Amino acid sequence: TINAKKFLKELGNTYGVIISDHDGTIAIEWGAYGVPETFLIYDKKIIKKIIGPLDKDSLFEIKKQLSFFMIFKRGYLYSISVGLFFLNIFYFYSFQNLAFLFTGFALLFLVRFLLILINNKNLIIKELFYFILYICAFELAPLFVLFRLIF
Repeated sequence: TINAKKFLKELGNTYGVIISDHDGTIAIEWGAYGVPETFLIYDKKIIKKIIGPLDKDSLFEIKKQLSFFMIFKRGYLYSISVGLFFLNIFYFYSFQNLAFLFTGFALLFLVRFLLILINNKNLIIKELFYFILYICAFELAPLFVLFRLIF
């Protein structure tokens, strides 16, 4: 612990939270098996697990990748919601064709999906498994639930 305190005093604490696991239960739950390991946690979920030592450059790179992805995702969602607003206005004040509404809805989400793919291709290729899991759980599943609720 003396070396750790010396390290933190010299270089500073770059971590938001440092967890101490005296009985080993957290390590078992998270799948930790080596030292050092870093877990990036967002919304009480592990989004990235890094085995091995980290330096300041790798931390800034991880932060840059995550913030870039989240900013673009949020921007796409805002633009899609504005598009859906105008699509709904056009639907309610025109011929009220349900096929038109669903086609417009699908096209807006397809454009959003393609823009996310194009702008984040390096991150997606590196983390392809997690990207596929994300697509299934957070993009496609809600659409299927909405479809089942409507029909």
